[in-house]
Amino acid sequence: MAKAKRLIQENLKIIDVVIELVDARIPLSSTNPMIKSLIGDKPSVVVLNKADLADPAVLDEWITYYKQQGRKVMALNSKGGKGVKQLVSLIRSLAAPKLERWKARGLKNRAVRTMILGIPNVGKSTLINKLAHRSAAKTADKPGETKGKQWVHIGDQLDLLDTPGVLWPKLENQTSAYRLAATGAISDTVFDMETVIGQLIEQLSAQYPDELKGRYKLEELSEKPLETIEAIGRKRGCIVSGGVVDLEKTYKLILKEFREGVIGAFPSTALANLKGMNEMDIAKLKVADLKALLAEGRDIEALLSAMKGDDRVSVRKLADTYMKRKVKEEQERERVLHLYDPEVSITARACIM
Repeated sequence: MAKAKRLIQENLKIIDVVIELVDARIPLSSTNPMIKSLIGDKPSVVVLNKADLADPAVLDEWITYYKQQGRKVMALNSKGGKGVKQLVSLIRSLAAPKLERWKARGLKNRAVRTMILGIPNVGKSTLINKLAHRSAAKTADKPGETKGKQWVHIGDQLDLLDTPGVLWPKLENQTSAYRLAATGAISDTVFDMETVIGQLIEQLSAQYPDELKGRYKLEELSEKPLETIEAIGRKRGCIVSGGVVDLEKTYKLILKEFREGVIGAFPSTALANLKGMNEMDIAKLKVADLKALLAEGRDIEALLSAMKGDDRVSVRKLADTYMKRKVKEEQERERVLHLYDPEVSITARACIM
């Protein structure tokens, strides 16, 4: 993450428009908190990728939400190509004022320089390949496949910069961690498969019961996720000797079909929570109460947004102080990580030798 951030900071000065790529199924969970502060006032667009895998009704709500936040936003399916042409037009329009200034100064017209930012496995390389109409960037259905920065020239219209996936090092929000694991942003080797699939089935059973029963030909869904998982395993023939359900095989089956959009989608609970936080009567809460909410670490982005709109100077100051502290903590963490960066260590040893 430290290396990725350095690459972003080094190249932002020459970038005209930033594309912030998020997973349309889990926009908030797949948004790195540092990206917004990194890009600052740079023209940008939030792209809800993998829109074909999201619940259409929920997707429309997210688009409305981002527009209300004053952000440029659009949904697309980079794998299938739907929405890609519209993205190019939007990028050109966002860069138009800067290009006009170039033209007014008598400078030669050039391609729009665009940086694509996003967490691992959100579809950055797939989008670049679709825009370039060739395999310009390496892709794989696993996180962290992009290894370093690479420029891709799209005719005379766009110059795209791909960067390594940026994922915060510590996932304090368990809901976000579970959703990232379910969608593939976190490697399958670092999370408890049983816990993730159990939560996934519990949520799908509550939000999309008919679809779940229809897909696996189940008459009923149990209140206990494990029993539903076992029923799915039996229906799909995931049986080992003795008639016992092969749970590991069943977990992988369910996860594969969810990631491919065969079953379910994430409901709008996160958006509902966010709206609820924005509508919270912050004025009725004391500063001490707000400090306690911040310490809990839940719905931080929404809470800070509500606090920044409060009439009290003390509340707005608390929000700013919290953000500054988090930035300092991140900087210190990256400083320590930089000391142990393999490339830095190798360079240091070479200098000594």
